[in-house]
Amino acid sequence: IELDDPEGAAVARVAAVDVRFSLLPLLRREVDISELVVEKPSLLLRQGRRGWNAERALEPRAAPAPSEPTRVRVAVERLHVTGGSVDVRASGEDARRVRAGAIAIDGAGLFAAPAADLDGHVRLAAHLEAPFAAPVELAVDLSRSGGASRGTARATVGDASLSARAA
Repeated sequence: IELDDPEGAAVARVAAVDVRFSLLPLLRREVDISELVVEKPSLLLRQGRRGWNAERALEPRAAPAPSEPTRVRVAVERLHVTGGSVDVRASGEDARRVRAGAIAIDGAGLFAAPAADLDGHVRLAAHLEAPFAAPVELAVDLSRSGGASRGTARATVGDASLSARAA
């Protein structure tokens, strides 16, 4: 699977996706995914004179027609991502590069619209390669229901860590 920008350059690639889901809930506008496995995703973000390549790749080709809010529910019991990489290159006077590899993600979650209720957790481990080498870990737990949100996050890069809590 590949996503290209309008000029034909790769923005994202995925070697394989395995999705296991139930068909019956689709009739109720519900997506129940028991397992979502993504192998070797690669994200190549580039900033140029016309902005970021991902913005151009995802830009709608035509204006969407106005519509009523849609009721939908998406549940993922198990998300597993292996062998991922991210390469970000910004242009301009402060041209910078950030690259991470060996990305592994595990998580689960539930999203319901139009209320935007959310309940989930994600754990990420990776190895930062540029601008310096270091292990990276990220853990996020989020919940939003009826307009009230709460969550925790912990990020570690090398020996430095940061924790946050919202209630």
